[in-house]
Amino acid sequence: MDYGLKISKPGFDVFTAAAKDLAFGSQYDTLKVYASGTGDFTSDFSTNQVDTISHGLSYRPAFVVYSEIHAGFGEPSTGLFYALPHSPPFGIGGSLVTQTIIAGVDASNLYIRLGAEVVLSGRVINYKYVIFLNPALGDDL
Repeated sequence: MDYGLKISKPGFDVFTAAAKDLAFGSQYDTLKVYASGTGDFTSDFSTNQVDTISHGLSYRPAFVVYSEIHAGFGEPSTGLFYALPHSPPFGIGGSLVTQTIIAGVDASNLYIRLGAEVVLSGRVINYKYVIFLNPALGDDL
């Protein structure tokens, strides 16, 4: 291919670099953003909560979810988001069911779950998500 975008790894000439020496080459199939969005939970210290986001793909796509967890502890919002999963710090222990924020995906939906005991009741926990499309795995949109 004599056209497209190439980015070489440090120390390699982009014009002569072999494929293995590229950080990116548009001639190769890459993940593409299929959907993205935001949401929030209002915590309830007695109930696990799940948000379900339909993606409509017929396979389990790659995804990433970020949470503004630290604003939920009563601190002012910093606008900073942290990649999930979020769980108690090492050494504190805690339940993977009630004390974490996790995300998972199946061939129909993305699921984001806030454990009941992550923060005190009434705290708003914001999240952002990105679902990636890989045309090689499903319908080429």
